[in-house]
Amino acid sequence: DFTECIYDYRENIYAAELLSEYLENNCIQYEHGSANMLAEKYQIIILMPVYNEKRHMPAVLKHLEEYCDGIIVLDDESNDGTYDLLKSEKLVLKAKKRRDQVFDDLKNRNMLLDMASFFSVKWLVFMDADERFDKRWGLKIPQQDLETEEAICFYLVHLWDDENFYRSDIPEVSPIGV
Repeated sequence: DFTECIYDYRENIYAAELLSEYLENNCIQYEHGSANMLAEKYQIIILMPVYNEKRHMPAVLKHLEEYCDGIIVLDDESNDGTYDLLKSEKLVLKAKKRRDQVFDDLKNRNMLLDMASFFSVKWLVFMDADERFDKRWGLKIPQQDLETEEAICFYLVHLWDDENFYRSDIPEVSPIGV
């Protein structure tokens, strides 16, 4: 009988159990927000891979708070205290994974997507700790766009070793054609 739904992945009634198992198998340390965080509906969650980003914490988290409903951070076993500085009212999950022999950005981003899959979220945005949204480009996203669009472009500023210096050598095109 194909008219009856046996399991709806969007409801994910096993999310807490599966997320816990995933974190136990892949991370050496983790912390998460409220007990009902997986039952909440998120519009935007920021996914952030970090490694030795102490100089950008907690400023980047504070910056991101006004743009999202939640933040998930994966620390690639930093040795500079980055993990301990990961504090934000929007931080729903932070995890420290076992460091691989070589840096693998794709693996880290896939792990973040895996962790985000347990949340009920409409939009996911990857951000690095040295990136910021640039308010000069009018970054308020209308609620209607979040409901109707399939992709949204952001104009980012890539910082360079300090919050007051940015990279100008990265070839980027403005999302508004300027």
